[in-house]
Amino acid sequence: MDVVFRQFLGLDYHLVFSDDLSPHGIRIEMEGSSIHVNSEFFERAESRWLGQSSMPRPAVEWKGAILGGFGRRGTVSPPLIFGTNRFEKQGNSLFVGIDLFGSMFFFLSRYEELVNPARDAHGRFSARESYAGNNSLLLRPLVNEYLEVLWGLLSTTWPMLSRRNREFRTIVSVDVDYLYSCSTKSIKRLFMEVGRDLLRDKHVRRAVRALFNYVAAKKGQYKFDQYLSLLYWIMDVNEAEGNSVQYNFIAKKDGGLLDINGCYSLGESVAVRVIGDIISRGHSIGLHCSYYSPYDVDAVSQELGNLQAVISHNNLDFVVSSCRCHYLRWDGKITPRVLDAAGLKFDSTLGYADSVGFRAGTCYEYTMYDLAGRRSLDLIESPLLVMDTSLFDKSYLGLGYGDRAVELIEVIKNTVRRYSGDFTILWHNSNLVEQNARRVYRKAIRS
Repeated sequence: MDVVFRQFLGLDYHLVFSDDLSPHGIRIEMEGSSIHVNSEFFERAESRWLGQSSMPRPAVEWKGAILGGFGRRGTVSPPLIFGTNRFEKQGNSLFVGIDLFGSMFFFLSRYEELVNPARDAHGRFSARESYAGNNSLLLRPLVNEYLEVLWGLLSTTWPMLSRRNREFRTIVSVDVDYLYSCSTKSIKRLFMEVGRDLLRDKHVRRAVRALFNYVAAKKGQYKFDQYLSLLYWIMDVNEAEGNSVQYNFIAKKDGGLLDINGCYSLGESVAVRVIGDIISRGHSIGLHCSYYSPYDVDAVSQELGNLQAVISHNNLDFVVSSCRCHYLRWDGKITPRVLDAAGLKFDSTLGYADSVGFRAGTCYEYTMYDLAGRRSLDLIESPLLVMDTSLFDKSYLGLGYGDRAVELIEVIKNTVRRYSGDFTILWHNSNLVEQNARRVYRKAIRS
């Protein structure tokens, strides 16, 4: 309730509990009028919490939107997944069959991810397994659609109400998996990169650059390193657009050469210099929780401490309070509690690896809910909507660096703009080597 009324709508309310779990068990009352909203989900879940029988039916169009005749942003009728088509006025009371609150909770809490055990090779819940994916709803912010129905009901019944004002924002982030090319770490890795450049990509200039980069890096110089230079390019182009960028750094100590957590250490002078430059230019630093740490509060706490120590010991004025999990690894039963207990204030992991879209059903920030402990957390989620790997990787959408990717980005951006929400995007500096990739990126970050 707090997320919907205070955080989303900016309305104060007083919550009164009763034993009434009738089909219209949620009542909103003020000045002699009332709205009775279906509570099917919570009625089901009360005795079947996280059970398969508490899951929604296949989505159908809610016909009550036509019966109601109240205004909503856009013209799309939200799907009916819990509740009925009832929309009836009796005196000063309005009865609404669609379960607005249960439907919003279902998506925001990621309830289905604790019911459906299916996971990919990295232990992630995928878009193709999701309710939205199986009902062709991934590109719709369903929570925002339900919210507009609720606001239509409220503002029609009590015209004196005013909601929170919002503005469209572009939220840009970089997960620094590779601070620099790992080919600088060994001859073996160098030969692998040069061989790929020459034999597979037929790119002689890039192979030569890799050789120069290897030699220079041994002297502590990275002027030939494209991954490193792209971190600065990202700052340059976003500053031109008026965007601030969050750079998420891996802070796991003693990662090996072939470690899935990358090949750089925060203690290196080049890392300290880059972090200092990011902060001095007005951008922000976040934690990129290492591959296994999202399930271990001690590991996350240590990594957060490592990153903050580097910042503080080098007299940089910045406090790390946000994160994203490496590979978007997330266990809804464990990870929210882990990040919250570690003292992090913000997370932006909730996006799908295999698709762009609205995993949490919204383009607004909101506080997370602990489904296992059945309690609200302090952790604020900023849902991830677009990731470069999802767009371009051949094992995911595989759209390439052309118009199809740009068009899909624009669809999501325009949808977010309709709700004055946050267009939250993630790009990796290592995925901007190609000129066409940089062209797509520049279009993505434009407001």
